[in-house]
Amino acid sequence: MKPIKPKREPYFIVPKQEAPGCPIERFDDQRNAVLVQQSKLYHRTNRVAARRIMRHGFKDSTNYYMTQRIDTGAWLSSVPPDFNQGATGDVLLQVDTDLRENELAQYEWITKTEKGYREWLVPSALINPRMKVSVVPHG
Repeated sequence: MKPIKPKREPYFIVPKQEAPGCPIERFDDQRNAVLVQQSKLYHRTNRVAARRIMRHGFKDSTNYYMTQRIDTGAWLSSVPPDFNQGATGDVLLQVDTDLRENELAQYEWITKTEKGYREWLVPSALINPRMKVSVVPHG
């Protein structure tokens, strides 16, 4: 008897893909919420991780990140990160969020040299319920 092979999902991401019942749409669904200006942040990753982020939200990563302390969170930046900034992956995600500047401030990754952009290491528990993720075409 031949073993049954599971069907493989196509290996692509549909821009602005939304999974039914996914909590990452939550901030849009608040009917009585006060209108807050949305921030556009960016995250570069590979196709497999991008699909997972769009369906389930970010997953915290933990590392030393060239310091002597362990930090945890999901990397987001104010501009689309490229390979010169240490970002890897062939998919660029745009993260629209209603997080205010003061909520993001404690997670900003500040270096001694001016980079020309800002980046944050935000806990997934904070960003996931307050974001909408889309793929940037040709990112």
